[in-house]
Amino acid sequence: MPPIFTGIGNYSASFHGAKVFAAHYAWMLVVLGVLVGRAAAAGTWPGTSIATATATASVVLFTSSIIMQVLVAQLRHDAAGAYFDPLTGLRNRRGLLSAVGELNIDRLQLARADHTAIVWTVVVDLDGFKGINDRFGHDYGDHVLRRTAARLERATPRPMIAARVGGEEFTVIGIGSERDAHECADRILSSIHDAADEVPVTASLGVATRPASDVPTDIEKAITGLSARADSAMYEAKRLGGNRVMHAHFIDADDN
Repeated sequence: MPPIFTGIGNYSASFHGAKVFAAHYAWMLVVLGVLVGRAAAAGTWPGTSIATATATASVVLFTSSIIMQVLVAQLRHDAAGAYFDPLTGLRNRRGLLSAVGELNIDRLQLARADHTAIVWTVVVDLDGFKGINDRFGHDYGDHVLRRTAARLERATPRPMIAARVGGEEFTVIGIGSERDAHECADRILSSIHDAADEVPVTASLGVATRPASDVPTDIEKAITGLSARADSAMYEAKRLGGNRVMHAHFIDADDN
């Protein structure tokens, strides 16, 4: 879904649409009618001026309502831009941490009661992406990034969270079992590479996990630590030739 149609904070899609616009305008006309009626009943407005005043006020209210709709739409667009990557439509780094803090907290609390549940982070980095840009141009490179993002989304259904956090680097966060984490990484790896593509690409993946029961209250800090470990594992995958998944099997003190 394009960012501008995604609810962010207080900016909801319910602010938009013909029905909402008509309701706003109808309510303002009611208020205007009451005020004009009272003024006429009190004799403060000559009868011949009521129609003119009503027409003028209606134009002002209609114009202000349109301006309000435009401003709200722009506010939502700006808010979405702060949390989403405009090229791929995925969350950016800020949006990823926001989603972790706001969307996964209830699921994490439930997972803490299950000592087999884990929180995992998968870092994905395309292999040889600079060469693709140099050989085929940045427009084609952007196409590859959009294609990768679409495949990543299909491979990571909700409640997993996927984001583009750098040039050709993506991050996925999930909560579940060790098997879930391994299957997720394998699914991402196989989905990115398609031999039928005009320019097939591969990726190096790093995976880091932590028991959900051991995740501190500051989940954003914990995710940052997990991402650092997954990043190190990803670079090890690259060192070994790429197109593979490497798992970080230790808990870094920075996760605490």
